Amino acid sequence: MKLNNIVCAGLCILAFQARAQSIGPAELNASGGGGLIAGNSYEYAIGSLTGNSYVASGLIVTPGVLQPSRDNGTGVPGQGLGENDLLVFPNPATTLLLLQPRFGKPGKLSYVLYDALGRQLLSRDVTLQAGNERQEIPMAAYAQGQYHLNITWKQQGKALSSSFKIQKIQ
Repeated sequence: MKLNNIVCAGLCILAFQARAQSIGPAELNASGGGGLIAGNSYEYAIGSLTGNSYVASGLIVTPGVLQPSRDNGTGVPGQGLGENDLLVFPNPATTLLLLQPRFGKPGKLSYVLYDALGRQLLSRDVTLQAGNERQEIPMAAYAQGQYHLNITWKQQGKALSSSFKIQKIQ
């Protein structure tokens, strides 16, 4: 009986020490860290391996742990467009970026495209009669990289804005 108790206790200790394999991203860097500065989160990695980026339909894989991600942009809380008010796709884009408004009411849609250096590349103001007319932004002339799209919706003296990070590939 005493031997059974010892074996049971040993198996319980082993069960607590056993861990499943992780399939999450992992990398060994020389150094790195992160923190909050003025409410914004910043991360860095030093000593990451360098190499090629791999691009597939709807997926970009780059070396390192700091991968491109979707964020909600910046702005004053409560003043941004709702998540279902406007679709911006495909992201990453190749030749054409589409804006699909879902406001359901007439108003004015303004959008400005900036490159990574903050230079304005494109600016348009469009009056939407029904509030759901699809807009097209040609991206073929721009180089591969990251862009920022600022969008403002004005209706009955009220303005809502959002910012989107756009990845251009090929």
